[in-house]
Amino acid sequence: MNPPVKMLWISGRNSLSQDGNLQKWKKLINQLDLIVVSDLFHSKSSEAADLFPPGWPI
Repeated sequence: MNPPVKMLWISGRNSLSQDGNLQKWKKLINQLDLIVVSDLFHSKSSEAADLFPPGWPI
């Protein structure tokens, strides 16, 4: 993309387990400078995150 995407914010989901095309997700994660995952529980997505702030209970 122009300009390139450098950061990903994931909130309330586990994209590395719930979404299809796992290979594309892994490729994207390796290209990003910063990954933030905000959720209530640790997951595969939070393991890949640079920052893991706690999610807020609803």
